[in-house]
Amino acid sequence: MWDTKAWDEVQRLFPDDSNGSRIILTTRIADVAVYAGSSSAIHHLSFLSPEKSWNLLHQTVFGEECCPRELEEIGKEIAKNCKGFPLALVVIGGLLYKGKRTHDYWMYVKQNVNSAVIGTDDQFMEILLLSYNHLPHHLRACFLYMAVFPKDYKIRKSELTKLWVAEGFIKPDRSKAWKRWQRSMW
Repeated sequence: MWDTKAWDEVQRLFPDDSNGSRIILTTRIADVAVYAGSSSAIHHLSFLSPEKSWNLLHQTVFGEECCPRELEEIGKEIAKNCKGFPLALVVIGGLLYKGKRTHDYWMYVKQNVNSAVIGTDDQFMEILLLSYNHLPHHLRACFLYMAVFPKDYKIRKSELTKLWVAEGFIKPDRSKAWKRWQRSMW
C-alpha cells in the first residue's frame, strides 16, 4: 500500500460485524502502517543481504545455469545496487534474462539501476519503466491494455489474445509460427 488514501478506499469495503477478522497490510511506508492503526503490530522486514540479493538475481536470470564469469562481478554489483529490494531484483532480473548477455549491456543496466534505486517511490518506479522501455513496441500496447481490467481480475488467455487482436495490437495468422508465438506469450 503506497499511501493513506489507498487504505481509506480499501477500509470502506470491510464489513463492520466485529467478528475478529484480521487484515495483513504490506507497505514500505511506516506512516501508512501507523495510519491503518497498526502501530503495535508492525513487523519490519529487513532488506535482502547482498548475498541473498545476488542469489535472487542469479536465479531470475539464469535459473539453474551458471553465470558466465565475465558477467558475475557486474551482476553482483547490479544486485547490490538494487538495495535489497526483491521487486527491483526480479524486475531487473527479467530484463537481464531477456537482454543480451554481454558486458556492455549489463553495464548499461547497472548504470540505470544505480540511478533508479535511491529510495523514493518515483525513483523506484523508474526501475519498472526501464523494464517497460525494453519491451518490443507491440508488447508495450499489450501491457498497457491490462490497465482496463480491475486489480486481481481473472483474465482468460484466449479472450485476452482476441481482445489484443481486435485492438490491432497483434496480427494473427493461421500459421504454426502464430500458434508457437501465442504459446510463448504465456
